[in-house]
Formats: sequence, structure tokens, C-alpha cells
Amino acid sequence: MSPYEIRNEALYHDRTVQDWHRLSFPRSYWAIDIDLMGACGQPRCSMPLYLIESTTNPNKPIGILSKAGNMMNIPAFIVRHDASQIVEAHQISDGNSERLNESALHRNLEVVRQNHYLTHHPFVPFDRLR
Repeated sequence: MSPYEIRNEALYHDRTVQDWHRLSFPRSYWAIDIDLMGACGQPRCSMPLYLIESTTNPNKPIGILSKAGNMMNIPAFIVRHDASQIVEAHQISDGNSERLNESALHRNLEVVRQNHYLTHHPFVPFDRLR
């Protein structure tokens, strides 16, 4: 089954683990959910390529996501949206933020994938992987 297929719509939106964590531990045990982790689709690779946190909050804190991206040595993005479309994105690194529109976000994600394939899968044509 492809990662693009949602197997169970109700479970896709389930918050059991988030609620359990919030109720089971003290407030000082911070946790965030990460909405999307881009990964390589090559067999036996599956390397994480980027992190995306989606939000409707224009003042979303970036510290934890920025540190996670830095630790994993992959880019991290905050993507702000309304009910139906991307409003803006920010590539974050070391607590700094670079504002991107939707097409620049798309381009940046393509470049991340292309660089990964050139480095890790140089004999596989990139256009065949799309």
C-alpha cells in the first residue's frame, strides 16, 4: 500500500496518543506532533529528507522543529494554511526563518529530493522516481 493512501480516515485524525501524553505526564514534558516527514521512496533507503509542521497560526513557535531539523541534518518547514490552500511557508534553521510562497516551497522540496538522489542514488534517473 502506498503512503499516499489513507487506510482509515477516522484513525488518520485520531488523537489518542497526543491526549494520552498530555494527560499522563506533567506539563513540563513537552511534545509536539510533526505533520509530515518527507522520505526517499527508493527501496531500502527510506531516508528522512525534510520535516513539515502545518498550522493556521501565523505565530507558530519554531524552536523545537528547527532543532529537530538541525539534529537530523535535514531542512524543516512551517507551512501556514487556511481551510483550503497554503498561505505561506517558512524554511527554518538555527532559529532563523526564510519566508517562501507556495511555488518556492515546492521548488525547495524538489531540490532537497534531487540533491538526495544525486548523492545517494546517482545511477537512478531522477525523472524516473517521480
